[in-house]
Amino acid sequence: MQPEHTDTITNETPAGAEPAFQESAKDCAVFTKRDQLSATPPVPAEHFPAVRGLSTRRFETLHRRLLPVQAALALLAGGCWALTGLLHFDWEIGHIVSGSVWFALTLVSLLVGTGLTVFLMIPAWRTRQYRQVSVGLGETFCSFFIAAMLGISALRQIYDQFTTPPASAAMINMGMLSRLAAAGMILCALYFLVQGLGRRGKLTTTLVMGACLGVMLVLFRDYFDFTLPLNSPLRNFSMLAYAALLLFLLAETRTHVDLWYAGMPFTVLAYNAVLLLCGCTGIGQAVLAFTGRGHFQLLEEAAFIALAVLAFIRLHGLSARIGDHVPPPPTEDEIKKMAKKARK
Repeated sequence: MQPEHTDTITNETPAGAEPAFQESAKDCAVFTKRDQLSATPPVPAEHFPAVRGLSTRRFETLHRRLLPVQAALALLAGGCWALTGLLHFDWEIGHIVSGSVWFALTLVSLLVGTGLTVFLMIPAWRTRQYRQVSVGLGETFCSFFIAAMLGISALRQIYDQFTTPPASAAMINMGMLSRLAAAGMILCALYFLVQGLGRRGKLTTTLVMGACLGVMLVLFRDYFDFTLPLNSPLRNFSMLAYAALLLFLLAETRTHVDLWYAGMPFTVLAYNAVLLLCGCTGIGQAVLAFTGRGHFQLLEEAAFIALAVLAFIRLHGLSARIGDHVPPPPTEDEIKKMAKKARK
């Protein structure tokens, strides 16, 4: 069932070490029909020797060239969003002044970054992730920092919910939803804490799924937050940042469940969305928080910036974990069926 690689150079791997990647000068990406292989292969992807062929190298080259551009666009969008709030924002009505050049530059930067992400997703469909993320010093620091910022922010929100009476002008009582959202962010903080320690297993998988639920509750809370004007960019940018975080956690969930389902297009979309949206929102609103504009939570904005840095580190190390898309090895039942067909 596996493709033959006649010009492949196989690197020998010491006993007990991670299987080496095979290098090939041709395109080794192979796709099978639905009825040819089972949906759940018994061999973990990280134990299957992957082939770095022409598909992976093309994607890797384009990805390496676009990553600095994406980081620069995130910084540019964050700076323009900060200047929008400082120069062209009416804080009484919660909306941007009409004809703001800085806000236009913010949107253009994000749209260009989104276009580059979609462009990169096209060659990414012929590659697949075969290795788990190796947690280095940068990822450990960012994960611990995110866990601390989200954890402290969530605990403070829970304290405020129990000690501060609801505003009389509130249209609906948001107390229960706000407490559930804060509790969900504690699960999110615990996941990043465990991720920073490099732990894997059922507990980590459960935590990342709980973190996804927590982010969804935050999105519901912010959607029904009537203290902000309807369609205010303050609400929209924060919700986009949390939506990017949800994509990031969903991409993490796939790697914890089974790497065979961790195709590159969704991973590229999730990590670049965090880099662009969390970077823009975190940088811009952190500047506004320091200058006393608006009522931004500095802990939340710091977590967004750290998430963008973590996404950049993940994208930078992506090349060491991918190979050409090849079908998984057959299961035992499939081997028996093929043997019966051969005897006939």
